[in-house]
Amino acid sequence: MAPEAGMMLGGGAAVCTAALGQRVVGERVAGPERWGGGHSACRRVPSCAGLLTSQVARIQGGRVAEFDKAICEYIDASYHDGVGGDSATGVRWWILFICRGLGEDARRVLGPDASLDAKLREELVVLRFVCWLVEVRGVTPETARKYVSTVQAWHERRFGIKLAGGLKMARLPAMLKGMVRKQGGRRPRKLRKGVRPRMLRRAMAQEIGGATAWEANWVACCTTGFCGLLRAAEMALGPGKRWAEATCLTRADVTFHKRGKRRWAVLMMRPCKNDKVEQGKRVPLLLPAGGRYLDAYEALRRLFERDPVPESEAAGTPLFRDPATGAAFTTRHVRAVVKTLMASVGEDPALFGAHSLRIGGATAALAKGVPPVVIRAMGRWSSDIYEVYCRATEESVLRFGVAIGSADFVDLEGEYHHQEF
Repeated sequence: MAPEAGMMLGGGAAVCTAALGQRVVGERVAGPERWGGGHSACRRVPSCAGLLTSQVARIQGGRVAEFDKAICEYIDASYHDGVGGDSATGVRWWILFICRGLGEDARRVLGPDASLDAKLREELVVLRFVCWLVEVRGVTPETARKYVSTVQAWHERRFGIKLAGGLKMARLPAMLKGMVRKQGGRRPRKLRKGVRPRMLRRAMAQEIGGATAWEANWVACCTTGFCGLLRAAEMALGPGKRWAEATCLTRADVTFHKRGKRRWAVLMMRPCKNDKVEQGKRVPLLLPAGGRYLDAYEALRRLFERDPVPESEAAGTPLFRDPATGAAFTTRHVRAVVKTLMASVGEDPALFGAHSLRIGGATAALAKGVPPVVIRAMGRWSSDIYEVYCRATEESVLRFGVAIGSADFVDLEGEYHHQEF
């Protein structure tokens, strides 16, 4: 056994392989005297030594570095975002606060054997992070608590140790409770207003058009988001997320159908965030033609005409993208476009966001008499009733879809949000 082969495995392993080598060599030397030079047992022993030597040599040839890289990739893959949880909102705020705000390392390596004073100093860093979230970023104490919990889990899985060396951080819940009391109870939920079908159509006609490939992508994105009750993260990439065929919608997920006078598109949806029952099962979302104000079928058909993709590349192409770069739209882009569209028709853009398409679609469905349980199923708000949508008749689902694109309504919250009752 070569000495350098043992060194690759560490000092203890070097001793073991050296001892094994001596034993093997010893048997090889003693063998001819005891058994005769041609005995088969004498030939088998050195072949085992040669096999072990070749295996260790392969590790020595760079496999250790490969293993280290694979370990990181496997840990990253255990998170839903595929990047080790780095894209979680709380984690992103933590990294921003620690790295840019304090100029320190986001990895807080403090072992459980550290002194109490050291742990309390680390706890103080977490408390300052919470103050920054609530006082500067404007989040609620409850949201700040969830962010800390997310960071705690992320830090332990990423670096193998909890924040503050595993200290209970008893001051944190006390501070959060005090924040709620000083604010006079829980803050009212920030209003996100839903768009209306006629309003969205007028805004897109004014600001986007739809003639070019880029415009067709945006019209299809907004229209499908509304009629399909899509989450922002379903039609675009969230912050820090990587586009992947396995988790993102692609051009291959859309098919067009026709039966008699009825026409519709089918969008095969990826598992939703509330998927606890379907266990990763993909479910078809039907988008019929014929909406009075918004028609997702026609918007998708124009998208495929104006921004065509070879069939062989469809599975690797984002459903909604920038044709110039091929990059998928992001939720930040969607939010900016929705705000611009609403401002163009005289609405306050501060009241709208990427989620306004989903809110508007659900409100339109309710205004048209679609049963609430079906709306919840169509919007994938609860996986345990998703079978309501899956088992509904094709005719009823298509009828509901047309109704969503044809609704004209005034929602009370959106209309009277600035008035006191």
